[in-house]
Amino acid sequence: MEDGTKKRVPVSLGEGVPGVSVATDADREDYGSAAGLVERVRRAVHDPERLRVLRQFGLLEIPPGERFDRLTEFASEHLRAPVAMITLIGEERQRRISAVTPLDWQERRWDPVEDALDVVPLALREAVVVEDAGSHPLLRHSSLVRTSGVVAYAAVPLRLEPGLTVGAMSVADLEPRTWGHREIELLRLLARAATLELERLITSSREAAAMRDLEEAPAETESIRRASGDFLSVMTHELRTPLNSIIGYAEMLERTRDGSMTERQRELIGRIGSQSRGLLGLVNDVFRMSRIESGLVTTSETDVDVGAVIQSVAKKLKGRRGDRGVVLRLDLPEHANPLRTDREQLFQILAALVGRALKSTEKGQVVVRLVTDPDTADPREVRVIDTSPGIPADRIPLLFRPFEPAIGPGGAPNSASGLGLPLAQALAGLLGLQIRATSQIGVGTTFILQLGRAD
Repeated sequence: MEDGTKKRVPVSLGEGVPGVSVATDADREDYGSAAGLVERVRRAVHDPERLRVLRQFGLLEIPPGERFDRLTEFASEHLRAPVAMITLIGEERQRRISAVTPLDWQERRWDPVEDALDVVPLALREAVVVEDAGSHPLLRHSSLVRTSGVVAYAAVPLRLEPGLTVGAMSVADLEPRTWGHREIELLRLLARAATLELERLITSSREAAAMRDLEEAPAETESIRRASGDFLSVMTHELRTPLNSIIGYAEMLERTRDGSMTERQRELIGRIGSQSRGLLGLVNDVFRMSRIESGLVTTSETDVDVGAVIQSVAKKLKGRRGDRGVVLRLDLPEHANPLRTDREQLFQILAALVGRALKSTEKGQVVVRLVTDPDTADPREVRVIDTSPGIPADRIPLLFRPFEPAIGPGGAPNSASGLGLPLAQALAGLLGLQIRATSQIGVGTTFILQLGRAD
């Protein structure tokens, strides 16, 4: 949209704050216009998988809890905000599970979705900062802005694993103000703590359900299988909690610029954060695999623009190339028909394939090519082509075994191992798709995701 025909959101969404949503030219197609933002909110609110999780674990009905209240009270005090809320958003209503608000708001625990402020971070899936809510294309219509006097607003979404956004933690002021970097970072940490508490409640619910399954049908294979999956869910949660804390503290220390740390100390803290994020990713993969194997993952098919998904994957992984000079290139047709599939699962599959290619390629390039039918323009396959050292033919089947390292030329182990490819293959199976690989020593490896239904 180089000519700027679409109207941009007429407020700052956190410009200058790292990681905060900003309406750039590249984003206009998604939410750079008022109409685009409304549509994105609609899709997020009615996302079937998100609503299923809210219903399955009764999150909208959980009673107010002391742990949530401590977080909102801390946010209100240390961010000097008269309003601090933790909300969960259902299909029609927003539930305030904890709130520090003016006296005339205290008894109000539910808001209609059309009145809810936190649908914006829910839809954008990232932090949102607004200095004047009265100028925002959606927030200005809320009664909290029109009649209750909310002016400045900042929020961070609550994202459960694996990536489901169920609500937000937000603060608001009744006077104009600019939210600083440190204030947004503190709000992020508090939102992460609220998310961990939600995951703890979900884990408790799963444990109770697993015990009921074992008591009601101890001899049935299905119950045992689900109990095994729930056990893994509990274990991964217990690992994620301290890892998230380590990552949060490491990120805060990395951003410290008061001269209290040497460059060597800063480097070591960076390594702690990097290694912790890698381990957290592995734990999340174990959790996702256990959900698939337990039959807990459902799919929601829509008409998906495969080229747009590939672009989103490339945007997410653009930092994975490091300083090696590896080029990530997209080869997309001018036109391709939409594919009927689950967008989120397709994104995860492609992210695993492209991420693996970037990890194993030391120099050269990784090309992601969308191949369509020459007659109908229907998408047929996605090829991920790298210039890695290559893999012997007899080792290619081992790529899809969990934690099986690929062996490169001369018998040297390749570092690209773990659960990425097995998880991608399992997700492809759920969607009725197929993944295969070819490789040539000294030339590279190609992963092919066939988009037609597997027979």
